[in-house]
Amino acid sequence: MYKIAVVVGGTNTACALFKENKIVKKTERRTEVASEEKLIEFIVKLIEEMKGERKIKKIGIGIPGPLDWKKGIVLNPPNIPVRNFPLKRFLEKKFGVKVTIENDANCSALGIVKKKGVKDFVLLTLGTGVGGAIVVNGKLYRGMGNAGELGHITIEASGYKCTCGNRGCLEEYVSARGFERLAKKYLGKKLSPREIMELALKGNKKAKKIYEEVGRYLGIGLATISNILNPEIIFLTGKISLASSLLLRPAIKEMKKRVLVTPPKISVVKNMELYGAV
Repeated sequence: MYKIAVVVGGTNTACALFKENKIVKKTERRTEVASEEKLIEFIVKLIEEMKGERKIKKIGIGIPGPLDWKKGIVLNPPNIPVRNFPLKRFLEKKFGVKVTIENDANCSALGIVKKKGVKDFVLLTLGTGVGGAIVVNGKLYRGMGNAGELGHITIEASGYKCTCGNRGCLEEYVSARGFERLAKKYLGKKLSPREIMELALKGNKKAKKIYEEVGRYLGIGLATISNILNPEIIFLTGKISLASSLLLRPAIKEMKKRVLVTPPKISVVKNMELYGAV
């Protein structure tokens, strides 16, 4: 029997077919974010294409929160157009199999527990938005249900307005939007994080300055998380974290300036989310 994992991001969505806990087929598509209806149709089509004529035992969905993860309701995520949608019930009725819904950052954290065996850590996802997860003794710490929204800790009290409605969130400074804003400031045009990374790796001083600034803000966030939770390790994941050679030095430098407890190890991981979704 097969299982299907879908992890929805604000920019891209990954889908994988599992057999005996191993990925046998995988695809990635640009997320359809024109409307709630279009996004749900997009998710269904991905599952149908991956399923084909196979018998499926389970479908696991990772999607940005906040969620009611027990009931499988997507509440009000800032970066995708879904509001109070009963995704679990909808997909179970559509496909006739068990469906689980989990925060996408939590999926990455659960993947780390499964694949790496680490049981106490904090995770930050850096991409279209910034997500977070907290793991204690191999289990997610959920608080009242949605603990770990670390992208929305405030690092500039009167800072840029975030898609969540608040100002100065970490997400506004270290997500794709933060890079695009700094590209306009220093390079005079809108560029994606990948384009900025490519320039920086070629030695472009202005592109490197962008990473210095983003890294400083990331370091402030890491210090805040460390002072509250004092984890042994903080994992970074998501496409922005792949530029670790540019990002980590200024981030760790700033974190160590501000942290009062023993600084955690900072480690970059990738491709954990699909394993955690199922």
